[in-house]
Amino acid sequence: MSWTLHMGTEAVCGQGFRGTRLAEWSFCLLGLGALVLLSSSPAVARQSDQSPDSSQSSPSSGQAAQPAKPPKPDKNKNQDDQPVVINHWLRIEVIGADDKKPIESASVYVKFTEVHKIGRDKQIEFDLKTNQDGVARAPDVPLGKVLIQVVLKGWKPFGEYYDIEQADQTIHIELVRPPRWY
Repeated sequence: MSWTLHMGTEAVCGQGFRGTRLAEWSFCLLGLGALVLLSSSPAVARQSDQSPDSSQSSPSSGQAAQPAKPPKPDKNKNQDDQPVVINHWLRIEVIGADDKKPIESASVYVKFTEVHKIGRDKQIEFDLKTNQDGVARAPDVPLGKVLIQVVLKGWKPFGEYYDIEQADQTIHIELVRPPRWY
């Protein structure tokens, strides 16, 4: 067999080539790769002709410039990325019973049950701290029965159930010093 007899794909794929099988396949792949590159080069040239710079051509070309389309909203976007809207706040003011001053850095626990029509009810708890004014704010507490507990070292722990009747409600809590142990 010689090269002149095999002019089709047999010559490209190494039928007339003598040597190892690896050399035959590498020659075949090299030839096919060259064909792919040569056949795709006109497509690349056509795409480069339609580049965004061609939209800046003269207005006499007959085509009006297309306005840029806004990006489509992502349907798979996580809803947790959206900002949280808080409808109302439960405000808790904590003061000392001795001198009626606000108590700073007191731990405030707000516990309530979120009622579901289908499935189990969910126990929700907010762990808050009071600011310099002795105020802690809990977001979106539902109307109904709520347990509020206040704990601070050096003060007697406080805990009581409250009925929340308004969306924005303020609760005043007075902490007392514990009795001295002898």
